[in-house]
Amino acid sequence: MSEDKTPETETEASGKQYVDGSKWRGLGEAASRIVVGLIGLAYVIGLLILNLHVRKYGIYYLNFLQIEYVMVGMLWACLVGSMYCLLIAIFGRARQIYKTRERKAIFENIVYLLLTLLVAYTCLVFVLNVLTEAETVRYSGYWKILGVLFLSAIGVFNVGSKVIELRTHLLSERAQRDKHSKFAQFFDIFYMTVLLVVILGIYSNSVFPKISATFGGGKPQKAQFLIKTDRMETVKTMGLELQGDTPRVGPLEVVFEASDFFLIIPPQGFTNDKIKAIRLNKDLIDAAFYLK
Repeated sequence: MSEDKTPETETEASGKQYVDGSKWRGLGEAASRIVVGLIGLAYVIGLLILNLHVRKYGIYYLNFLQIEYVMVGMLWACLVGSMYCLLIAIFGRARQIYKTRERKAIFENIVYLLLTLLVAYTCLVFVLNVLTEAETVRYSGYWKILGVLFLSAIGVFNVGSKVIELRTHLLSERAQRDKHSKFAQFFDIFYMTVLLVVILGIYSNSVFPKISATFGGGKPQKAQFLIKTDRMETVKTMGLELQGDTPRVGPLEVVFEASDFFLIIPPQGFTNDKIKAIRLNKDLIDAAFYLK
């Protein structure tokens, strides 16, 4: 026969369930904070990348209600994070080769390292073919992009090391008393900020313009615009030629689409060669046709 549960046993069981519930609730709250923090970080990074990209056309875009910022920042984080993990694997294997004295083990580590590089390169090239929407599969021509991602990963490693070092230093009692230490903290924060902006600037000029906007990049897209009939003269005054008597303009290269305007590259034969980009307000057009 089974024994009846005593009041003490029931109390212990209910207490255990309460502790387990509190534990899972705490884990859920911690996970939600991490997710919100990552999304916020991706938002800020995307905002910086996008503005560093369009600044070369003479504009800044600070519409803070753009979900595209998160997509741009997440893409950067995924690409640089993948390169960062690859570097950790390469340096770890190289360290083993350096420490190993047996020839057989050295040979095995070198073969493993070469296979890792080959597989990683193949995967990265495949991903870049997808992100750039290449018409044909290419296995070369991505060295500049890979080089920028390599330098970005090293820079992120440097920033991460500084963050850990700064956090450890801030928690020490000496840091709270030493004025020179506070100046060093300010310098470290300034250094990390400048380095991060430089990394994002290089990415925005070298990698971002080659990746399709579908995936969070800034690759120019060809488009035709159907101009409103009562705004055709305004468009002509801007220097854009209509297709005969039709209210169509284009195809033109769109480098950026905002909520209220298109930023387009001046077409060939444009009257003023000093103009870097044209802002075409959406209230001038009835429709936009993106071309293949």
